[in-house]
Amino acid sequence: MRTVSSEVEEPSTGSPPPFLFQLLSESGRALSLSVPVFLWAIFLAALCHILYSRLGFNPTDDGLQLAFSRRILDGEIPHRDFISVRPALCYWLWAPLVASRADSLILISRAIVWLEWATIAGIWTSRAFRDIASTRTTLTEILVFCSLLFFLNAYTFPVMAWHTIDGIFLVSVALWLAEPARPFWLRCCGYFLLGCAPLAKQSFIALPVLLLFFSQDRRRLLPWLCVFTPAAFYFGWLAYEDAVIPAFTQLTAQRNFFTAAFAVYPLRYPTFSLSVASGVVLLYILRRPGHARPIKQGRWLLMGAYALFLLLPLLHLWYPEAFSIHLFGLLLGIVLGLALFRSSHVKLQESFSRFAALLVQATVLAWSAAISRAVNYPALATGILWVVFTAVFHSTFFAPRLLPTTRKVLVLMSALFLATAFHYQRTHALLYRESPASALTAPLDTILPGAKGIRTNPRTAAMLAELKDLVTSYGVGTTRIAILPDCAAWWILSPAKNPLPLLWDNEVELPNDTLRQHACQEIEKRRHTVTVLVTRYETDSLATTLRPLAPRYPLTQYVRTHWSKVGETCFFEIYE
Repeated sequence: MRTVSSEVEEPSTGSPPPFLFQLLSESGRALSLSVPVFLWAIFLAALCHILYSRLGFNPTDDGLQLAFSRRILDGEIPHRDFISVRPALCYWLWAPLVASRADSLILISRAIVWLEWATIAGIWTSRAFRDIASTRTTLTEILVFCSLLFFLNAYTFPVMAWHTIDGIFLVSVALWLAEPARPFWLRCCGYFLLGCAPLAKQSFIALPVLLLFFSQDRRRLLPWLCVFTPAAFYFGWLAYEDAVIPAFTQLTAQRNFFTAAFAVYPLRYPTFSLSVASGVVLLYILRRPGHARPIKQGRWLLMGAYALFLLLPLLHLWYPEAFSIHLFGLLLGIVLGLALFRSSHVKLQESFSRFAALLVQATVLAWSAAISRAVNYPALATGILWVVFTAVFHSTFFAPRLLPTTRKVLVLMSALFLATAFHYQRTHALLYRESPASALTAPLDTILPGAKGIRTNPRTAAMLAELKDLVTSYGVGTTRIAILPDCAAWWILSPAKNPLPLLWDNEVELPNDTLRQHACQEIEKRRHTVTVLVTRYETDSLATTLRPLAPRYPLTQYVRTHWSKVGETCFFEIYE
């Protein structure tokens, strides 16, 4: 079976230079696939932006990254002037948007995130199915699989600027640039972007080294220099700004790496080990090539199995954590099986050899993205895992045994069903910390700067309107306003700067005593010049209930204990 990984078609006379063809794809056939896949992904992003981006706002996470970008634009140095338990690359990436000071800034940021997801979906789908002949897959099926990747990735997380999404985006573009058929200089650009990923989130720190080690360029010096250059620049700049020591303190504040990276899977789901074993067994069962022609006996049973296979992502709609963890275990088992069988000289069909690099890359990316204090499972990489698994399983089992027409009908039927379920969940059951779409009747156009076009529930809108009035009343003269424990979005376009060294007072941003003491010392220095507004209720549940603020916010508790309460409103307590 002929592959296209080592051949690049020569352009005809008058055509663009050969490297442009290599930049877009490995061959003319791959180019004919990449264009419709990317156009389809962009269409999905535009459609989702129109349907969903205006829906919902929560004062906890929403706007956090953009508020950090505002601090960069104010000339503050990350780690030195404000606490950041993550590297600051994403703050610079989003800074141009914040600098625009657009009235619809938050809405625009959501559109950009949809485009990030579209790019990720287009890259991984076109890479998984780049050789249509060898995967025996129709374009209709590929576009449906691209849709599944897009929806599965975007399903479990709110559409907002976020460091993990930026990291996955950087890695995806980097791997696309660093494919073996690209020119060496272009692969080096990809390796440079790989080196940028840990500066979006430090959980990606092992990813560039692992992926470069398994690449064809592992014995060359320049790729390694490209991988380590971004970190060298970042820490060199921090050293120049006298911020290395606080950066080290903040970036290493989370001490649960082993649990978050390894132990969480078998501890949370004992069946995870079974998923890994199933991946090894599945690889062994499918190790030999399938039938060259579609089979007739048992056709209906096989069609039913294919339909169930296509509908498996429905489990992700109701059990996202369990589905993503077990899917990750399945691919991890296939990767381990590849290493085991190759070392044992077990002969595998060509499909598995062709997909080996993609399997390793998807598994390492999902593992890196999942290392987190909050969302400690590969939710944001579920679509990537699924499309790679589908490409392998489809080309080795279903495609050789079912007619293309039969597969198209089943794929389109399942796609319609899944799209309906996704839309229902997105508008009724899975608006992040919000009410159903029909209850989002309060516009934020005149309440929150930069939130034009966003609709939220009446209670959250009332809280933000009261915040606006309090800032106007108390933020006069030399008095500055601080807001605890969250509401970071207020500072994105606020006329005044945030006087506190943090944007979100919680156990993730202040994970140890050193950072908590530093935050308390900084606010004490501002005791006579700052008025602190403390929310009376948990903002993550404003849409459903008024739940009194819990004593789990260290800086907020310090203010409540050591400062004087001078007033109280419907949603806030006022301290001086």
